[in-house]
Amino acid sequence: MADVTVIGRGANVVGTVSGAVDLTIHGRVEGEVSVEGDVTIEAEGLVAAGVTGRLVIVRGAVKGDVTAEDGIRLEEGARVVGDLRAPRVSVTRGALVRGYVQ
Repeated sequence: MADVTVIGRGANVVGTVSGAVDLTIHGRVEGEVSVEGDVTIEAEGLVAAGVTGRLVIVRGAVKGDVTAEDGIRLEEGARVVGDLRAPRVSVTRGALVRGYVQ
C-alpha cells in the first residue's frame, strides 16, 4: 500500500480504526483496528481491542486478538494478551504471548 496513516505518540483514539491503508501506531487505540494494509504497533503503541491487517508487526502491546492475511511478527518487547491467527506467525525472543496461536 502506498498510503501510510500514523497515529502519533500521545494520541488516544477511542473507536474503530479502518481503511485501505498501511497503519503505524505510536499512541493508544481503544477500539478495533481493521485495515487492508500492514499494521505496525511501535514500542510505545497500545491497542486495547482486536487487530486485523495484511501483515501485523507488534513491537508494543495488544490486548485483543490479532488476525493477519499474510503473517504476524512479534518483535522484541512485544506483549500480546489474545489469540494469534495467520498463515505465518513469528515470535522473536523477548516477546510475550498469552493466548492461542493458530
